[in-house]
Amino acid sequence: QSTWGRENNMKIAILVDGTERDTKLISKGLEVASSQDEIFLCFAINPGKSDESFFSCFQTSNDQEPITEDNISKKFVTQFHEKGINNCKVTIFQSEEGKQELCTFAQNNSIDFVILGKGKPGAMSNLIFGSFSDFIVNNSNANVLVVH
Repeated sequence: QSTWGRENNMKIAILVDGTERDTKLISKGLEVASSQDEIFLCFAINPGKSDESFFSCFQTSNDQEPITEDNISKKFVTQFHEKGINNCKVTIFQSEEGKQELCTFAQNNSIDFVILGKGKPGAMSNLIFGSFSDFIVNNSNANVLVVH
């Protein structure tokens, strides 16, 4: 198990958003976490997208269960349980203000470490509003790992 040079347990938030890189983010979380850590899987759902269409991106051809928030959450939590990390919770963010909501969540829950993906560069919204990952890096009290 990797402890990344630390001795005490941490609270780790992993932000997944329904894109293909989510598998990388979960893998990085599994790599970073130790059995004493508390994991928060944070699903960021675009308010314009239905829950079913959001969670469908996590379904594989081997999945027999219907696409629901509970079944997809259970699928990810099981990966952490298999590694011996039993303290794993799921949180859903479904708002236009996801950036601020994640920072507030991290502060209110004393999150030590946030893992998230880098958005697509050059998007018009990034030019106007700034990227999601840049906002978290610059405004969160937690350490942040941005996975490309």
